[in-house]
Amino acid sequence: MEKQSFNANQKVFNVGDAPDKMYLLVSGKVGIFLPTNETKEPNFIIDEMELFGEMGCIENELRMATARCLEESEVISITKKEFDE
Repeated sequence: MEKQSFNANQKVFNVGDAPDKMYLLVSGKVGIFLPTNETKEPNFIIDEMELFGEMGCIENELRMATARCLEESEVISITKKEFDE
C-alpha cells in the first residue's frame, strides 16, 4: 500500500491503462469520466472513504474510464498483487 497526493485536475488513471492498482480515497473528491463524456462534469463522483478502480483489478481488464481529482486529494493505492494475496 502507498499513500499518494494529487492536485486538483490531476489524473489518477486514464481509460485504457493497465489495472495495476485500486484506490481508497482518504480525502478530497475524484471524478470518474466515461470515454463518451465530452463535458467537464464527471459521470460519477467518488467521495471520501470510497474505493475506485477496483473493477479493473477484479476483472483484469483495461481501465474503462478516466479518474481525475476534482480537488486536492489523498488516496491509498493497493496493488493488484497485494489485493490478490
